[in-house]
Amino acid sequence: MIADIEIRLFALEERGYPVEITVTGEQQLPRGYTSASLPILSTSTNDPAQGYRLWQWLVADTALQIAWARLSAQYPDRRLRLRLDVAAPELHSLPWEQLNDGNSHLAANTNTPFSRYLAGPWRPQLPISNEPVRVLVAIANPNNLTKYGLQPINVEQEWDLINAAATHSRFELIKLTIPVTLARLEAALRQGIHILHFVGHGQMSRKTQNALLYLADETNQAKFVTDTEFVAMLTRMLGGSDNAGNADLRLVYLSSCQTATRHPADAFRGLAPKLVAAGITSVIAMQDLIPVVTAQAFARTFYEQLAGNGQVDVAANCARAHILTANLPGAAIPVLFSRLQDNQLLTAVSERLRLPFEPEMIYIPAGTFLMGDNDVLLTAPQSRVYLPAYRISRYPITNEQFYHFIHTAGRVASKELLWNGNQPPLDQLRPPVIGVTWQEALAYCQWLSNQTGKQYELPGEAHWEKAARGEDGRLYPWGNSWDTDLCNNNLDVITAVDVFPAQSPYGCYDMVGNAREWTTTLWGDSPSKPNERYGYPWANDGRDNLSAPLTIRRIYRGGRGDSPTVYRCSTRGAYLPQRVGPRQQRHGFRVILPYSD
Repeated sequence: MIADIEIRLFALEERGYPVEITVTGEQQLPRGYTSASLPILSTSTNDPAQGYRLWQWLVADTALQIAWARLSAQYPDRRLRLRLDVAAPELHSLPWEQLNDGNSHLAANTNTPFSRYLAGPWRPQLPISNEPVRVLVAIANPNNLTKYGLQPINVEQEWDLINAAATHSRFELIKLTIPVTLARLEAALRQGIHILHFVGHGQMSRKTQNALLYLADETNQAKFVTDTEFVAMLTRMLGGSDNAGNADLRLVYLSSCQTATRHPADAFRGLAPKLVAAGITSVIAMQDLIPVVTAQAFARTFYEQLAGNGQVDVAANCARAHILTANLPGAAIPVLFSRLQDNQLLTAVSERLRLPFEPEMIYIPAGTFLMGDNDVLLTAPQSRVYLPAYRISRYPITNEQFYHFIHTAGRVASKELLWNGNQPPLDQLRPPVIGVTWQEALAYCQWLSNQTGKQYELPGEAHWEKAARGEDGRLYPWGNSWDTDLCNNNLDVITAVDVFPAQSPYGCYDMVGNAREWTTTLWGDSPSKPNERYGYPWANDGRDNLSAPLTIRRIYRGGRGDSPTVYRCSTRGAYLPQRVGPRQQRHGFRVILPYSD
């Protein structure tokens, strides 16, 4: 399992800069301090000695050295997120992408994907799954750049560069023709664009300390656009900082042009965090003037890797590693800013290929969530639970999907399914399959795994609850207020799985209402209360043991009832695994796929 490690630096205190290291959002190691004096370093060098000097400055405190040594031994695979205090702007200019702990260049090692993490009240976002991934290439080249002491940009050279880089079939490149005005850029971005690849000049205003971009007016004369204006445009387009409106644009790639004679780095470095705050999930920016050959090599490897694994931090690390292997200058110049904890920007290629009978899966990112509720005895106490990333079926398994299992496996459909012999009624293909024992649900998972070569499983109750409520502890999948229009609460009718809108923050349907759903989690012998061993707070302590005796009840989630409490995300009940549920509450299920980095 890859560990999520956040390294956080705070504003300067008398002892130095405080440093905190947190593992998987829970385990916080003792606070340490750096020296109060900043190291003097260059961004353009690949010298590992310089990266090690920065590392020694960061972990000068003995407590931090011991903690890091222990983490390195315990977690060979570590996702590193560097979180710098906004009240310490001097820290942001250090070349953190050079960090070398004496064993490896951390930002160029595929085992330690690295990003500068910008925390905030962001909504969780699903990876881009629709294709093609649309990349807007905007090359700002006003006619009068020489008036400002700037060299014109070779537009065709820049276009050829990105064309050579993003050659994978997943990408569709769209070229924004000149003039690149702010209004034309906004209009183009509204056309379902996922990635903006911007090439142009920029600078930092000495007077206002704001970033300025050299865009153009309608006659293609240079027009200064401030970072405030640029961010305001994106905020209008995205619908706010939580990206709740237009969720298409996810990545902005700010590439300083190869013919520039004045560094745009300060402008882009200052602009990038503001773009993330505006709603962009990830930003690549250059913190120095990057050589042509390095820019080309980084972009090509970055887009190649992004097309494959979909993880923006892994792609950036692979691109830096390629630059180092090729002995090119400036491996630390590209910087990744992100607000994604797991940095899964696109779905991985291996997970895009779905057979016709295979469930549609929803990605649930790694991290903690609030599980349980304190005001109900069976779900108390509420606690924060960490789960690795996984995927869960968007809908419960339907009659149609279960029929493929019955037919292909040569099984006889149980009369509890209420089918016409071995086939469901033609008007009942889309409702969830009901009348399934826990063992039959396991058999379906095994069959589906054999058919697809993937490891399908039943969810544990923690998997189910996180998919239903997200990270914030909401009472119902849609929020904290009961709404009869958002789920099937009719005890006499089972509806199709997509009759009601998506309920959960991740886009899952029918998490509450409609059919009860089996989980792997053990309950105990009593129907009214769980065995003390399986009580709350929830723990990963063997309570999902598939080999437990069939006399031990298994937990189900979801279903219908006559009280709003039944529809809470935390509500849990139990049934014997060889039974199918009571007549009006027959059990169904959904499936999960453990996610592998």
